[in-house]
Amino acid sequence: MEALAEGQDFWIPEVSGVIAGVLTLRPNFIDKLFLAPQWQGLGIGSALIAKAKVLFPDHVELHCAQQNYPACRFYECHGFIAREHRIHTPMGLADIIYRWDGRRSERETRLSSIPRRGNLAAKASCPARHTL
Repeated sequence: MEALAEGQDFWIPEVSGVIAGVLTLRPNFIDKLFLAPQWQGLGIGSALIAKAKVLFPDHVELHCAQQNYPACRFYECHGFIAREHRIHTPMGLADIIYRWDGRRSERETRLSSIPRRGNLAAKASCPARHTL
């Protein structure tokens, strides 16, 4: 339990007594968010993201492997914006640094609810969001 040794906060969601995943947090940073495949798509990850946003309402950052397309899409659907792309040498693995800016995100949400005219590209739908 590396998270405990480092003094991180963590949450372990359970479904009927079965561990579904883990969320570990440092101040304003999601260190780990993992859900077992059979528990993905049920709103558990969305609830964990919501928890992190409540705990750190100004901003939350995280790193995600660029090749993990489902996770990248998940974070983007929850308002995280890619701020930086990095390559880790010598292995050449690509990483994306995401950030959710709480104050700006709230303003963007209000603005996005205003009807607009014109031929705008349709935004891909995101899964429903749940809270803990």
